[in-house]
Amino acid sequence: HAEDGIRAKLETGVQTCALPIFPNNRTYWGQCEPRERRIKIAAGAASLPGWVLRYLVHHELCHLIHTDHSEAFWELCDQLPRSQEARGFLKGVSFAQGNEVDE
Repeated sequence: HAEDGIRAKLETGVQTCALPIFPNNRTYWGQCEPRERRIKIAAGAASLPGWVLRYLVHHELCHLIHTDHSEAFWELCDQLPRSQEARGFLKGVSFAQGNEVDE
């Protein structure tokens, strides 16, 4: 079950909460709904290393503060260690799956 795999990777010193999972999507790994204060993670994220999954959740949580990909968003997002490395990892996985990747 994808949700169990994701939860197990995130339980390192963090309080567990409900984390909705959506079917794999070819264009994004996560989704944030700022008005509802809710994030969702793609089922395929369960196979990611824990440090990349933590980045993915962190990225979506940052959208609760900055709803765009502004400079302020990236400054906040990059406060997580290895954030740039995790972004590169996700782009590599997306590319390997045959998806278009930003330059």
